[in-house]
Amino acid sequence: MNTAVTVTSGDSFHGYRATPQFDIAGKKYDGAIYSGPTADGPASYFLFGTESAYDAARLFDGKFGFDLDNAFPTQGVATYRFSSVTINSAPTFNINGGPLDFAVVGDTSVSTAAASPFTWDLSSIHSLTLATSGTFNIGNIYFSAAAGSGFDRLALYQRGSTGAFNYNGQINLPTGTLMIDAPANVSLGGSSSINVDKAVINSGQTINLSGSLSTNLLQLWAQSSIQFKAKPTPIGALFAYASNLTSTTDITVLNGGELVIGSGGIDLKDNNLSGLDNVVTDGDMYVGDATVNNRFYVGGTLQSRGVMPHTFSAFSIELPLGLNFVGKGNAIGGTVTLNANSLLFASGPGGINGVNLDGGAGDLLGLAGGSGGTLTLGSDATPIAGDVTVNAPISATTGANALSILTGGNGGTFNATANGTVAVNSTIKVSDSAATKRSSSGGKLAITSNKTTGTAISVSSSAQLLSLLSASAPGAGGTIKFTSAGGAINVNGTVRADKGTVEIANTGTGGNVNLTNATLSADTVKAGALGSNGTLNVGGGTISADSTIKLYAGGSNGQVNFTDNVTLSGNSLKIIAADAVTVFNGKVVTVQGNSPASVFTNNPNYTGSGGNGSTTGTFGGQGATTQALSSAPGF
Repeated sequence: MNTAVTVTSGDSFHGYRATPQFDIAGKKYDGAIYSGPTADGPASYFLFGTESAYDAARLFDGKFGFDLDNAFPTQGVATYRFSSVTINSAPTFNINGGPLDFAVVGDTSVSTAAASPFTWDLSSIHSLTLATSGTFNIGNIYFSAAAGSGFDRLALYQRGSTGAFNYNGQINLPTGTLMIDAPANVSLGGSSSINVDKAVINSGQTINLSGSLSTNLLQLWAQSSIQFKAKPTPIGALFAYASNLTSTTDITVLNGGELVIGSGGIDLKDNNLSGLDNVVTDGDMYVGDATVNNRFYVGGTLQSRGVMPHTFSAFSIELPLGLNFVGKGNAIGGTVTLNANSLLFASGPGGINGVNLDGGAGDLLGLAGGSGGTLTLGSDATPIAGDVTVNAPISATTGANALSILTGGNGGTFNATANGTVAVNSTIKVSDSAATKRSSSGGKLAITSNKTTGTAISVSSSAQLLSLLSASAPGAGGTIKFTSAGGAINVNGTVRADKGTVEIANTGTGGNVNLTNATLSADTVKAGALGSNGTLNVGGGTISADSTIKLYAGGSNGQVNFTDNVTLSGNSLKIIAADAVTVFNGKVVTVQGNSPASVFTNNPNYTGSGGNGSTTGTFGGQGATTQALSSAPGF
């Protein structure tokens, strides 16, 4: 080991001698050529005299001198060891046929004390390693290498159990790699500016990125935390692994990568995240919008600090604790759009364990609860490519009112648009009539499937789709609408829009609507198989409306079939229209209210009420009248 050195202008490294030398103000310090582990043993012993725990953990002996293709230089690495190294000016490299790879070790420190910035041009060599067992503190060095010069990598290595790693200089290696390793905190300060092809940074504690950073590939590993305090632009690909990650700026990635973050979670404030292949954290996550190519998994709570709306897009979205953006104070609930290949709302693996976008609760300062939020799944322009399955509750209704006599905010909104099947097996609620949660107006719920065959929309017997509203609410009722491009609409559960409209429409040529023991309730209920060969099957259940019931199969060969006993209730107009209306043998359509149902058909397949007697099925209660299909009002 040589004594401490201070590098100034005119000093030079000589790598070409059997014993390479380092000239300092005319004095020559001997170095050594490391020819690889086979010839000279472990690199840690050759450079430092011993292997530290961090050397072993970071596999230093298997990496030193090797490039990213795992090739070791044929001429070895010219190495120099000093008690400390202070660099105040750029030394030169005298190659003369010797090694193109250099390593300089300062046992207690590698630092710079230069008052003014200076440039250290590395274009003439292949790699440079600066290493210490103590403190690494570089300020005014500007490392550079010309593009195409052959310079491969700059390695900055701090291996001791004590000390720190601080860098505030500039690195401009457009075709080179920067490698930083330290068991201590790694800080790239606000004055640092880094432009490299690849950057690999490892820390046994925290990585703090406060300066300018531009790279085609950034790989970060920290035992504790990764902190982005300045926007790294552009990043080609990012791979980051830590217990937690924070950022005060957007993170935009051009060519993929991943964040794998532990229970400490991800906190991007309300900044945006885009371009990564996978984002996985076991902890909580604060983010604005997130666009992920493949997997988006948040094991804790996905949260917001109040900035709305949010859009989360990924091939798959998994939220074991659900999605919970209840309004702050008595404010409106969250506005969220989810885009994915398919969506599962369920408590098991791969699912989103429910959604709560209710308005905030009222208090003595704001007595009424807030309005319900908005959940949008896909859109007309970008529908969910596959299926949407709702096996866990979704709520976007109003918040609780401070007093039960009060009426709160407006109902919320749920929209789902998919190319596959939308299956609802749980509750979706967009407004409320309960004493403590009365909504001012009804919420809106719309489900659209572009599927043309098989089952497009399924509402099982355990499902409840609710736009509730008390009779005293000042606002209008809500809407619940199902639309299919041809795949069957099967409704077995409860669909209720108080003072509002329930509309079920299949527009496919031969599309079916099947209402089986369903309970439909609204001011207006409309169910139609509207294609030329559409069929509406009604088997059991109750359809209730205060204003109008319309059951249509409006095409030239359309059919409305009552396959089981059913009740049409409420003081409403009850209109049934199809080329053929059939009440199956022995079945009764019970018509309640003040007047008979109006049937418009060319083929009245029932007994009585103007039917042709081809079946024994009948209209009971107020009965029905029969007219030609051509006289039917529009759907």
